[in-house]
Amino acid sequence: MTPVINVKSNVLLMGSCFAEHIGRRLEHALVHLELNPFGVLYNPITIAENLQRLIKNELIREDELVLKGELYHSWAHHGRFSGSDKAEVLASMNDRFFGANGLLTNEHVTVLVTFGSALAFKKQGHIVANCHKYPSTEFEQVLLPLDEMIEEWQATLDMLLSLNETVNVVFTVSPVRYLKDGLIQNTRSKSRLVELCHTLAEYSKNVQYFPAYEIVTDELRDYRFFETDMTHPNEMAVEYVWQRFVETSFDGDLQEMQKEWKHLERAALHRSFHPGTNEDLAFKESTLQRLNAFALAYSVEENKYLLELKKKLNDG
Repeated sequence: MTPVINVKSNVLLMGSCFAEHIGRRLEHALVHLELNPFGVLYNPITIAENLQRLIKNELIREDELVLKGELYHSWAHHGRFSGSDKAEVLASMNDRFFGANGLLTNEHVTVLVTFGSALAFKKQGHIVANCHKYPSTEFEQVLLPLDEMIEEWQATLDMLLSLNETVNVVFTVSPVRYLKDGLIQNTRSKSRLVELCHTLAEYSKNVQYFPAYEIVTDELRDYRFFETDMTHPNEMAVEYVWQRFVETSFDGDLQEMQKEWKHLERAALHRSFHPGTNEDLAFKESTLQRLNAFALAYSVEENKYLLELKKKLNDG
C-alpha cells in the first residue's frame, strides 16, 4: 500500500464493528477523524448510500424517523442513535452528519471503509442498516449480488472524486465471522466482499485495499487470537492488525511522530502511588509542558484525546 495518512490527515471511517476498533486506535494516535457517523454498518449498499448522502449534503429529515414502541429509529442508522425524544434523535443524527460532511472536501482526507457482510435485510424492497428489533417477518434476507455492489460503489466513487479529486479511499473487509447463518453463507459473503474491494481498487488510482481479513484468517490462524466465542478477533489480534495498518498506511513523518507520542502518552497516563506529593506534582507539570510543546509542534492543539489527557493531569 501507498501511505495515505499523514500528520495533516482527516479520516472518515465507516463500517462494521471492526472499524470501531481501528477508529479508537486512530483517535489515540492523534489522527483527526469522524468515526461511523451513522453508527455501525455492515452491508456495502447501506454504507454506499449513506456516503452518497454525505457527498450530496442531504440531512436526515424528520419524516424519515419511524416509531416503534417508545423509540424513534432510522433505517439508515444503527440503533445507538435511537431514542424516545424525536427532536433529540434528529439533532444527534444531523450533528454527526455535519462533522462527517465537513471532512469530505478537505485536501488531506482519507475515507476508510470496512465491509462486514454481504448478507443484508430488505424491508419493502429497500436494504436497511438495522432491523431495530422489528418482527423478522417484515424483512427479506438477501445475499447481495456482486455486480450490484460494484455498480453502487463505482457510482459512489465517481461522486466522491467529483467532489474532491485528492481524496484517498481505503477498503477493508472485517475479519469477524458472521456465523448466525452458517459457515457456508459466511464464506460466500466474505468472498464477495473481498472481490468487491479488489474490483474497486482497480477502478481508481485513489483507491487501495488493506487486507485485514487475510491477516487475521491467514497469518493469525491460531484460536488464541480470538475471543472465547471463537468468532471475534481478540485484543492481541486487533493490535497486530493495527500495527500492520500503521506500517503500510502512515507516512514516514506520522510514524516518527507516533514513536515520540507513545512515550509521551505513557507519561500522561501514569498514575502515582503517592498523588499530591511534590514529586507527583512536579511530574505532572513537566508532562503538561511536554504535551503543550508536542501539540504545538504537530498542530494537534485541539485534538480531543490530547485535551482529555491534559484535563486528567490538571484535575488529578
